[in-house]
Amino acid sequence: VLFVVYFFTYYMSAFALLLLIRYWSCSISDRHPPIHFYLFIAANID
Repeated sequence: VLFVVYFFTYYMSAFALLLLIRYWSCSISDRHPPIHFYLFIAANID
């Protein structure tokens, strides 16, 4: 049960982080974080 809770919390935090990044890049369209930042996040989610 503890493993399932940990897995769920991990994926929800990753999803929230993705939403935050999308909102940030939409609101600040002229300033994007470097591409390795996106690659780092994608590697962490995968």
